[in-house]
Amino acid sequence: MTVEIRPNAVYTLPEVCQILRIGDATARKWIKTGKLPAARIGRAYRVLGSHLLDALGASRSPS
Repeated sequence: MTVEIRPNAVYTLPEVCQILRIGDATARKWIKTGKLPAARIGRAYRVLGSHLLDALGASRSPS
């Protein structure tokens, strides 16, 4: 399945998990450690598409 990530879009945590194919705990750990910048609005996290693209690029680049 191919998903287009729009840099200016705002994604919920469940959407981020589905796009990255990771679990909720992993996404929350990435947010806590700063690997995935997110804003907390009320009790929910929101992630900008540009931050999502940055996280994808960082996780796929050779170390």
